[in-house]
Amino acid sequence: MERTRILKQNKNQSCQADGYFHAVTLASRIMRNTANFYIRNTMTGIKKSPEERTLNETEVLHYVFTGIQKANLCAMDRYRKILEEATHVSGHTRLLILQKAFDVVIFSYPTRQKWFLSYEKLYAIFCHTDNPHYRSMYSSLAQNAIKKTCADWKDYFASLKKYKQDPSEYKARPNIPGYIKTETAEAWFNNQASRVFTSNGRLYLTFCQCSAIFPVGKASDFVGTKYLKTEVCPEYGEYVIHVTFQDKSIGKVCPPKKPKRLLGIDVGLTNLAAVANNFGAVPFLIRGGAVKSMNQWYNKRKAELTSAATRGKKTTHAVSTNATNALSRKRNDFIDFIKETTPL
Repeated sequence: MERTRILKQNKNQSCQADGYFHAVTLASRIMRNTANFYIRNTMTGIKKSPEERTLNETEVLHYVFTGIQKANLCAMDRYRKILEEATHVSGHTRLLILQKAFDVVIFSYPTRQKWFLSYEKLYAIFCHTDNPHYRSMYSSLAQNAIKKTCADWKDYFASLKKYKQDPSEYKARPNIPGYIKTETAEAWFNNQASRVFTSNGRLYLTFCQCSAIFPVGKASDFVGTKYLKTEVCPEYGEYVIHVTFQDKSIGKVCPPKKPKRLLGIDVGLTNLAAVANNFGAVPFLIRGGAVKSMNQWYNKRKAELTSAATRGKKTTHAVSTNATNALSRKRNDFIDFIKETTPL
């Protein structure tokens, strides 16, 4: 089972790491949008004749086919070297060397029927065409950004399949993944780009090319766990750090086969929650008026601040200012307060 620790920065850490976190989350957003740009333009361009394609579709398909061609040539060279190496040995050693030949991947070119660019293809394309956005990032960060984009597309395909089976479960046909319009996006560090270490009984977290050190907690709380990843998430002008560990000592929690005490919660808007049970407690309602009022005020005020911040500018993207960040924090704190004071 996985468990996640959320870290908060102190002022000294914030001064050291804010610039670093802004750079990696900005690069993550650019890389995710670049991967999405390649997938979308391949999807539309491959179905058209060359003279009907837009400039973006023509450029993307050029890099896609060039990248796949170069990747396949490198794969064939590696395959020939493996076979040549195997001719100089015999017995068990030769079998071990020949097994490497099965790991050599030859990519197929996109077609009208099979146009989707998988993570492996995109990674090969960006590497072999020397994509500037990919090259500007730490390798594992760029790879994780591409994986997230491909995961969004796979979720879209799964939703579309369910929609075709039963459209009544959806309000409308699922849309293809869009571009990230905020300035930054979540950056995902694996154990190659970040690491944890123990010092004086405490567990600390560090990032590649960053001098700041973040305390995670007592080392004794993480005995028997394995560090998996860290996610840096921009939130209201600050950064929230989610550190995930694998804890094998925690077994899978299974619901009781024959529960005796049941609580039913019906979530809504006018009534935030209607709660009933089978053990004799008095049912109750949680009114949603306060939440609706806060959300209405928040949307109105944010629209005013966004309009003021973008006045005279040619942009339709979401903007982030100190005022909008403070507004979002206030709204979020109010919702958290409602959750904490709900008598459940």
